[in-house]
Amino acid sequence: MSIKYFAVFLLIYLLIPAFVFAYFWNRPQKQELPPAEKVEPVKRITKSEYLEKAINEKRLEKGLNALEHDEALCKIAYDRAQDLYEDYSHNKFMQQSYDSKDWSYIGENLYRNMFVFADWNEPLNLWTESPSHNQNMFDPIWTKTCLICDSIHCVQIFADAPPAKPE
Repeated sequence: MSIKYFAVFLLIYLLIPAFVFAYFWNRPQKQELPPAEKVEPVKRITKSEYLEKAINEKRLEKGLNALEHDEALCKIAYDRAQDLYEDYSHNKFMQQSYDSKDWSYIGENLYRNMFVFADWNEPLNLWTESPSHNQNMFDPIWTKTCLICDSIHCVQIFADAPPAKPE
């Protein structure tokens, strides 16, 4: 066996494994980090929740009552949002009967954007600029609401307090 082959043998079978072993043996050990402080997770808010809150803040600024979130109105708002894909108008809402012992009057505001809106204030800004929508948002008769937003529509349903029960 020649010296050349012996040198290659030493390099491959003895020296390289020795260097690898020495590297891993002397490598700094992973240090344990002190426990982190417990951080409460951030509650994610939806467009609908954001807009309901923003409208209530504006109502309070005007000296009006904040609107109570109402799940019965959410069912109506959700159904209306689905209807808007076929007929974007107030027609079906005006023709529908929404009888309930929980309210006497009911109203709606609609918003549509053919693109996904990035600015969550856009529906609120447009409703504020529109006299009829603005009047609807800030009507003192309303006590309950639900606002539903899908990818291109927002529907806000308003209702008043239930009628007083005769004594």
